[in-house]
Amino acid sequence: MNIQYYADLQGELMRGGHLAHILDESFALLIVLDGDRRLIHCTKGILELAGAGRVEELWGKRPGDFLQCVNAEEAGCGSGGLCGECGALLGIRGGLDGQHAETECSMTLKTGDRLQAREFRIRAIPLELDGRPFVAMSLHDWTHEKRCRSLEQVFLHDILNTVGAVKGILHFLRTDLTGDNRELLDTILPYFDLCVDEISAQQKLLAAENNELRLSLERFSLAQLLQGLANIHTQHALGRGKEIGVEMQTVSDEVISDRTIVHRMCMNLLKNALEATPEGGAVLLKGSVEHGHFHVSVHNPGSMPEDVQRHLFRRSFSTKGQGRGLGVYSVHLLCTNYLRGSVWFETGESGTTFHLHVPQGEHLQQD
Repeated sequence: MNIQYYADLQGELMRGGHLAHILDESFALLIVLDGDRRLIHCTKGILELAGAGRVEELWGKRPGDFLQCVNAEEAGCGSGGLCGECGALLGIRGGLDGQHAETECSMTLKTGDRLQAREFRIRAIPLELDGRPFVAMSLHDWTHEKRCRSLEQVFLHDILNTVGAVKGILHFLRTDLTGDNRELLDTILPYFDLCVDEISAQQKLLAAENNELRLSLERFSLAQLLQGLANIHTQHALGRGKEIGVEMQTVSDEVISDRTIVHRMCMNLLKNALEATPEGGAVLLKGSVEHGHFHVSVHNPGSMPEDVQRHLFRRSFSTKGQGRGLGVYSVHLLCTNYLRGSVWFETGESGTTFHLHVPQGEHLQQD
């Protein structure tokens, strides 16, 4: 590789003004401010956000003023009563002090007679020209992302409380029932347990994708977990007419891990296996507990085409249509990133087997 060739090209790119043109035509939100926090340059994305046609219209203005932040209306950007808490102002000051700063900023912007709440991630980069301090500031508008995340968290929290309350009432009623009524309730209750586990697992998947997941370690029986999944899915539409076997390969079956995550991973693999199994076929769950680790395998009689194998662990990849494809992806994400285990599969004429190999919880805590 000719390093000098690429160095010369980069220099030409910088000298020719091409980089500024590329940034202008991109979605980048970039601002360059002087030591008095007044604008010198910005990209087209900022002009559109400010409702301006040319950068000259914004020269000498401070961010809260040209973005029409409501907190800057009376006294100007940086002088309002709430400006001291502004993440953008704190980042700019850090940049002017020679520090790289990353902050978050909530702004209410006024466009005509309408107010818009916007959420920005801010990165401030210190610059120096002829001994004078400047700061370049990039903004990432994550309003929609943050709003969706908040709505998801509130929804899952509320529905989990509701389902959990109904489950508690049913368990209470069970003590007063006998005969067929009690038998019917015993059939229903496991589905409420599964529903609570599903919601809890979805909360953990969202937290995992946002790097906010915290493990909740407990001791539980791997055999009971696998058998419970088999019992529920035997009555599920996916399991009708199919055999679900459970086999423990070791005498020991107690593990220490995050039960909700392990339950979610095994359930997703079981569902995938059942979907790949024709009526009259069989799925086999195997578990084993070794020193410091435990292992789960899920076998079905189907084989996977090569094109499916190549994309299997990608988010939203599915052979079952739109809105699917989180199952195996979530298994890979949760097992690899949080339980520090490994996931793999084998496929051929004899069928397909997915494997989970997971460290015990006490080994996770030592890291």
